[in-house]
Amino acid sequence: LPLLILLSILVVFMVLAALYESWATPFAVMLVVPLGLIGAVCAVFIADMSNDVFFRVGMITIIGLSTKNAILIIEFARQLRMQGMDIFSAILLASR
Repeated sequence: LPLLILLSILVVFMVLAALYESWATPFAVMLVVPLGLIGAVCAVFIADMSNDVFFRVGMITIIGLSTKNAILIIEFARQLRMQGMDIFSAILLASR
């Protein structure tokens, strides 16, 4: 499972790096992935569920969903920044 998760994160990072043609934006997007994974693992252990193939597929799905949400927030903050808003206010508004 750890190798599969690391490979999935690497593939998502490389796809984002190719999409944005930069290393900074994919890095910012990928910062949210560990939080999503830790939350999912904690929820499974608290509910005393099993670590089966569905859990593993769910972990890979969590990587994609958390990345998608981070992309939306970062893109909205970038648009607000281009409209002249300061960086802190753009981040707070995009996060809401």
